[in-house]
Amino acid sequence: MVTANEDVKSINFTFSKAMRVISYQRDGRIEDIMEELGLSYNDSLIFLKEIYKSRWAANNSRSSERDDLTVQEKIDISEKSRHFDYLLDFDSYYTDFIRFYNIDLIENDIPYIKFEWLLQGIINNDKSDLTNRLKYRSYTKSKEDSTEYARYMASKKDLYSLHNEEQVDAIWSRFKRVGGK
Repeated sequence: MVTANEDVKSINFTFSKAMRVISYQRDGRIEDIMEELGLSYNDSLIFLKEIYKSRWAANNSRSSERDDLTVQEKIDISEKSRHFDYLLDFDSYYTDFIRFYNIDLIENDIPYIKFEWLLQGIINNDKSDLTNRLKYRSYTKSKEDSTEYARYMASKKDLYSLHNEEQVDAIWSRFKRVGGK
């Protein structure tokens, strides 16, 4: 059994494994996470914390640098300002991976670190579907925006909102039905 302090490569942390771990984490299935990673309970928690911190820091770099916030305050800020979800946005970045890199994430499992690097490239690409979705979610009306444009963006923001519980539950249940290997 490897420990959480060992290199990620030693537990062969791939994209599909990461998606299963994230899925198990959402469902509170720590035993499945332990089995998937081949780690003890404590090492699995350490590993999950490190993965969460890296995802959180990438999305909230300014807040993550603040030492005056408790861990719970950082988590609360993260959830409120979150614009990306690995599972719920799969449909968007899946097509972007095929379009920009010719990588089918269902057919080809890639190392998780490679996935993260390529995903960052997609997020920085103004022509990606994922970038458009993230722009909709983070939209705030400005004085220069026409009423028509503001309505359009507000409707898109509602459509793709991560905080719309009904939509999140519907997407999540579809993912579970067709989900992982």
